[in-house]
Amino acid sequence: QVVAMIAQIIGQHGFEYSDDENYTKWAAELRQAATDVSTATEQNNFERAQEAGNRMTKACADCHESFRG
Repeated sequence: QVVAMIAQIIGQHGFEYSDDENYTKWAAELRQAATDVSTATEQNNFERAQEAGNRMTKACADCHESFRG
């Protein structure tokens, strides 16, 4: 839930890079994946939580590759 909130904040207008379409796409993907991890955990669904965790990692890596170099 904390990661989802961070993703929400970094995707808001006015945040650094918020005018870049790819950046906001990755922030949205991170938020959704983090929310999916939380939901899967509440449902004791390890496979779904792991899949969503992998999507979180990918969103972070893709974004950092472009913006953190």
